[in-house]
Formats: sequence, C-alpha cells, structure tokens
Amino acid sequence: MVHDRDEAFIDERLARISKETASLRPRPDFRRRVQRALDAEREADSRRIFVRAGRLVLAAAMVLAIGTLAFAAERNRAANEATAISYGVEELEW
Repeated sequence: MVHDRDEAFIDERLARISKETASLRPRPDFRRRVQRALDAEREADSRRIFVRAGRLVLAAAMVLAIGTLAFAAERNRAANEATAISYGVEELEW
C-alpha cells in the first residue's frame, strides 16, 4: 500500500514537472557556447600532451647533461694527467 502511494506521488510530481518545463528551450546562443567550450577543452587537452612530452624531454636532457658533464670532467682529468706525464711533472699519490 505504501509503495503504491509513493509511486502515485512520484508520478504526480513528474507529470507536474513535465508540464511546467515543456515550454523551456535553450537560449539562442546555447549551441555556440557549447561548441566554444568543447573547442577550448580540446585545445587544453592538446596542450597537456605537449606539456607531458616536454617534461619527459626535459628529464632526458638533464640526465644527458649530467652524463656529459661527468664525461667531460673525466676527460679533463685524463688530459691533465697525460700533460703532466709528458712534461715529467706528474704528482705522486701517497
């Protein structure tokens, strides 16, 4: 019994809401605003892809720079040692 009464109440409310909103229509510029929002979202998504890719490239560039710096420091040390040997002034290590 209670269930039937609840359904009748809900049906009555839905019918009333349907009558009250039957004449509602979107504003004339609604489609244009929706399209503009979709375009902006699509543009933001493409920017996000470039930002993610840029972060990866930046991280790889940093690792490469650190490796290159370490390599250059080692080559510099080796060159200094070779130069010292050629002049006969190599330092002794204790």
